[in-house]
Amino acid sequence: MHLREATDVAVELAGPSEVRVSLLGSYHADAMRLELYLRLRAWEAAQRARGLEVHLELEDERPS
Repeated sequence: MHLREATDVAVELAGPSEVRVSLLGSYHADAMRLELYLRLRAWEAAQRARGLEVHLELEDERPS
């Protein structure tokens, strides 16, 4: 899965090894945060399954 393949996701380069990801559409804030979290964790797992080491830091990672 490549993040830029999704039509409802905006991905922009924020640094040499950093990207900023946003969901497009009308989601409730909590639903958007959860949807984005789940997609990014799925992407992270897929990259690791391919043997790539990735590090995911979420700016707004609050306990539920």
